[in-house]
Amino acid sequence: MQSDVDLLKRTLYGRRRERFVDDSQQGLLFDSTIVGADDDSGSGDDDESDDDEPSPERRTSKGRGRRLFPELLPRKTVRHELDEHEVPEELRSDPAARRFFKKTSEQLEFTPASIHVIEHYQEVIVRDEASGETTIVSATKPPQLIDAYAGPGFWAHLTASRFADHLPYYRQEDILARHGCRIGRGTQQRWLFALALAVAPLVELMRRLALQSEVLGCDETPVKMLAGEPPGCTKTYLWSTVGDNAHPYDCFHFTPDRSRDGPDEFLAGFQGYLQSDAYTCYERIAAADDRIVPVGCWAHARRKFEEIHFSAPSVRTHTALGYFQRLYDIEDRARDSSVSQRGALRQRDAKPIVTELHQWLLEQHERELPKSKLRAAIAYMTNRWQSFACYLDHGAIPIDNNRTEAALKYAVLGRKAWLFFGNSQGGETPATFFTLTKSCNRHHVDPFAYLRDVYTRLPTTPASDLPSLLPDRWIDEHPQHRLQERADEARQRADRKRARRAQRRAPAATPR
Repeated sequence: MQSDVDLLKRTLYGRRRERFVDDSQQGLLFDSTIVGADDDSGSGDDDESDDDEPSPERRTSKGRGRRLFPELLPRKTVRHELDEHEVPEELRSDPAARRFFKKTSEQLEFTPASIHVIEHYQEVIVRDEASGETTIVSATKPPQLIDAYAGPGFWAHLTASRFADHLPYYRQEDILARHGCRIGRGTQQRWLFALALAVAPLVELMRRLALQSEVLGCDETPVKMLAGEPPGCTKTYLWSTVGDNAHPYDCFHFTPDRSRDGPDEFLAGFQGYLQSDAYTCYERIAAADDRIVPVGCWAHARRKFEEIHFSAPSVRTHTALGYFQRLYDIEDRARDSSVSQRGALRQRDAKPIVTELHQWLLEQHERELPKSKLRAAIAYMTNRWQSFACYLDHGAIPIDNNRTEAALKYAVLGRKAWLFFGNSQGGETPATFFTLTKSCNRHHVDPFAYLRDVYTRLPTTPASDLPSLLPDRWIDEHPQHRLQERADEARQRADRKRARRAQRRAPAATPR
């Protein structure tokens, strides 16, 4: 069908942003009995405080000012002295003339990473006994996490390069060779396999804590694996489970297939709200355990209407997207609110819209042809309506599962670089290290500094002290390793988006 061809072209060449603009000039696309025909139609926003929001400022390349470099960067001083021929003759012998150096500029310079060898010497005391025996006492070396001819800093570099910067092994091999030391990709792989086993207790602690979340997000993505049965390229899966703000860990799990056995294992013991797409695996897990409440993702539901609207816009698709826009505007207003405030706002403003939308969907479902794409999009929601309406009852439940999809895209970046797993052990290792590096990313932690400290301290850290190595607690003790500029950038970007949305929600001052 032409609509499928259009969607394929859009996937390959077009924009991916699912933005819906409620154009007031397209009045014929509105159903005035539902969305409303007045100036406020489609906004669902009666909060007058939005009118006071400042309009977003345009960013330009002018007026940036002088760049200030972080104080933590080491500095070297270069003094530019005057040549004697540059000094006027009358100043050379004038005792009143004073010489000093004035700082005029700062320049950023780069020194390539250096690899150095640490030579370990152990003090030894030897005494020959009268009996002919020899007594030898030697100093002990600090324990290492794994048996390898590299140190924690080197391992941290390999781990961060592979699982935070998403570099394949052969690229790391070439990079290290430029610095004077070629480490084969097979050696890198063996080291990371061993490190993954060594940090497994810390990763398992993060996974257990994430399962204590009141609201847990879950999603999965396929990854090809070369070794398998039958021999050849098979499809395996990486799953992400994202904890709530009280348990802020983004965890990953590897399974050789997409069956229910994997989620049954890594979700064992969870009780609370499980937010996901409509994959039957999650629905069956929730149906088998009454302690798990399934929660739908409104972004998935909106996407189905948006794809239809892209290929064949109509009054019905425009009306449906208008409902979604009004609900998301309410969520935007409640973004900085407390859980109780957000829940109260949803009950007051969102619940009547959700009820109205449900009634409208039921009516449209009866009018559409059995094989209509719009009917399928409507059935996707109406068949799971309780899970979609569930977010109204608790302010801690997000309206969608986008945060989990965003965490999964972190692993997808790596998949696009190294393409496949070599074997099942090659799947478990990324799941382990993505858990560490993505959780660092969530808290704006420098992954290299964190991993180097973990690799150094873990051999002597008892199980009772493992919580001190969790990324959110570790950064409180090492604030100098917080990527503050990245955190500020994310906050400023969110502020600009909110300002644009507030400007869009505000009714026009004067009609055209």
